[in-house]
Amino acid sequence: MPKGPGSSVENENSGLDTREAENLSQEQKEQMEKEKSRKERLRLSVEMEVDRLQKEIIEKPEGDKLHYKEIAEIRNTGAMPGYKWIDFSNGAEIPNEKIVDWLMQKEVVVSSEHDENIKKFTEKISKQKEEDKVKTIEEYADDSKTSIFDIQSNQQYEKMSGAFTKGEFVKGKALEIDLKGNAKFELYIGLGHIFPPSVQKVKVIDNKGGVRIGSRDIKDKVGYFDNQGYTPVFSGYKVEILETISEEGDLYKELLKKESDFYKGQKEIAQNGAWKEETVDQMLKEGKDENSEYVADFKNTEKILLDKRIRINAQSLMTDAQILRSLKGKASEKLGGWDSEKNEIKDPENKTLKLLERFSQGGSFGQFTLIQGYEFKLGDLERIEKYANNEQLMMKDFEKAFASKGGLPMSFEEVTKELILGEGAMNLNEVRNHPQFRRRMAENGMPFVTPDDYINMFRNRPGVSPSRMMINPNIYRDGKILGDLMCARYVSDVLGIKPPDYSAPSLFTRVVKGGGKIIPEVQNVKKGDLIFFRGTYGDKWNTISHVGYVVDAGNGYVTMRHNGGPVNGVQTKTIKLDSAYSKKFYAGVRIAS
Repeated sequence: MPKGPGSSVENENSGLDTREAENLSQEQKEQMEKEKSRKERLRLSVEMEVDRLQKEIIEKPEGDKLHYKEIAEIRNTGAMPGYKWIDFSNGAEIPNEKIVDWLMQKEVVVSSEHDENIKKFTEKISKQKEEDKVKTIEEYADDSKTSIFDIQSNQQYEKMSGAFTKGEFVKGKALEIDLKGNAKFELYIGLGHIFPPSVQKVKVIDNKGGVRIGSRDIKDKVGYFDNQGYTPVFSGYKVEILETISEEGDLYKELLKKESDFYKGQKEIAQNGAWKEETVDQMLKEGKDENSEYVADFKNTEKILLDKRIRINAQSLMTDAQILRSLKGKASEKLGGWDSEKNEIKDPENKTLKLLERFSQGGSFGQFTLIQGYEFKLGDLERIEKYANNEQLMMKDFEKAFASKGGLPMSFEEVTKELILGEGAMNLNEVRNHPQFRRRMAENGMPFVTPDDYINMFRNRPGVSPSRMMINPNIYRDGKILGDLMCARYVSDVLGIKPPDYSAPSLFTRVVKGGGKIIPEVQNVKKGDLIFFRGTYGDKWNTISHVGYVVDAGNGYVTMRHNGGPVNGVQTKTIKLDSAYSKKFYAGVRIAS
């Protein structure tokens, strides 16, 4: 799509004369280049979404409308060109030819507000007394301003830690955790948020005198881990610092960057995975009447878990709100219910809740051992409820899952990952330890998004069995325009999946869960396989971002049919295995034996 008249991004540095530019430091120049690149990517994204919405709305009945976020809406007018744009806030019409620039101004303002909020957070909390910092963190950790992800990616450890502990981070120092009775902090904040990377090893003593020794690491979160898994903390826990590194050395700077990238990556994964999907976090923030039942249910679930000191995995807030809706307002009821008047659990002996406590605490289940530290995910609730009512089923599933690890101890999260993959797929260890995936981990310098990460994210979505697919690779003619970011929709239609999927990571997960076999090496894909790519919207993306259907494969090449975007539409593309594009290969999935 061409840039509209009055484009405001064509000359980012127009406000600087040559002399001023020469006087900028190298750091300032790099920052300007990053900002310029960010705006260019933002504009491209806006243009693609506008193009998609304009194509989609003209195929709908007159009077229908679509939304661009909560910023603008586009309505079918029935008259040329078939649509008009409306300001979401005041109902004013926006000239069609100026819509991209208008949206860019709104998007840049939102982005600027976000950056400004981080600055305000830092300035405000730096001047406050320790007892006042908690309110500020609570205010700014709300995603409507910033988030825990943002605060951490901006390396605000000293601000977080000052609110929840007292004392210096030196070897031998003993500190006590005080999360100020805030439910959100108790459920979601851990030592990885509070301590800086200079604290490498800690001893955690819980309120019952139990001791665990954990080392700092990045797994599915930043935190401290021992052979039982992640080590959570709650108010009243004591923490002794056992090992530290200098905050002046290169290692500390390297760890800071790696953790910062991890937090940014986690948010990007969630946002990319939840494209076209409402998140639980959005549902909570927006407070729409039609969601009141689900919001109340989620908050009551949080209260039950807090009462039992069972942590919630923070990714639950960033995942598909359909998980919460699918529980039909009965998630808290399944866990014993919450009495708002008495402020207590209605049925503390509830079988499902009791079993969830056991999964969280770890221990023996017959001949199998679960390690401690499982964090509750909404998508696990129905499985836990089934196990609570059918121990024989649970032990049968445990036998399958533990067999993949040779009977060694596992967390309940690892158990569910193994079970969800499906019979036809490689097991997780085979995939994760495959040379191709290990190479990509090293390339990225941070944990690569492996298939089990996607399985966790989309764990509530049903698998699609290849036996139920009605495959038709020629369902669309060449050049058929489906719109941008519609690659998964195209492949869904090829496979006969109804309703279609609109997210490539979700489609990957559903086909693997249904029995598809993961093919880690591009040279091994063959006709009829699905082929997934990463980083096709930017080199730094570690997530699946594109999918196609293989129609031919030979010595040194793969040919796929895919949705090539708003310009080329459905097309056939041949990829040479020594080309730059082939390096973006993530994995293939075999849907036929």
